[in-house]
Amino acid sequence: MATPSPPDAAALDAAARPPRPFRDHVKSRVDAVKQEGEAKLAALKKQVTKAQGETKATLEKRVAEVQADYDTRAAALRQAMGSTLAA
Repeated sequence: MATPSPPDAAALDAAARPPRPFRDHVKSRVDAVKQEGEAKLAALKKQVTKAQGETKATLEKRVAEVQADYDTRAAALRQAMGSTLAA
């Protein structure tokens, strides 16, 4: 009885990687978060340029909060994407 030949390196790499649809989903989610964050920030910054006094200060604080939220979400998704692509 012949022993089966071991799989080649390409077959092992393909088996170790997650399915392409999942990687595509993660990448599209990262892109969506980026677009959403940039759109929110642009809208708030536009409002800041037109605001005065206390309203301007409130909006500037909101810009900082949205920027921090965006940075946190984007970093987490980039990490997930990196883990997914590396796996």
